[in-house]
Amino acid sequence: MESVVNMIDRSTVMNDIQYATSILEETVGKGRIIQIPPSYMSPPSLEGKSCVYILQIGGSNTSSMRYYVGETDSLARRLSDHRSKGKDWSALKAIAIEIYEGKSKARSIESLVIQKLAKNGFNMISIADGRSIRSWNDAPY
Repeated sequence: MESVVNMIDRSTVMNDIQYATSILEETVGKGRIIQIPPSYMSPPSLEGKSCVYILQIGGSNTSSMRYYVGETDSLARRLSDHRSKGKDWSALKAIAIEIYEGKSKARSIESLVIQKLAKNGFNMISIADGRSIRSWNDAPY
């Protein structure tokens, strides 16, 4: 399945999701972004690994699309959970990136991406996890 996901032509993805991808790339700084089209599962290579993901939900035009940012160690389970929320959610597009430094770093990146997308005018479903961000360098461990 991973090879099918990687073969997706970037030109078929909405401009907003491309911009969201660039924000994710800029924030993470390294790694391979995986695009997951509607009804596709996440690649098995990401299971059990910390990931940050962005969902593009619903809408037939850019103004009615909403975005959700999350982090997880089970992307397949989270996509399944999200897609079970209803019609708009079942057709979501997703992008994800593995965070090699683990869950704490993934949570920090999730908050930064939420802040950046909201600041750039994305219609966010939730900004709760982006309200208080602590720099990764300020972590007490």
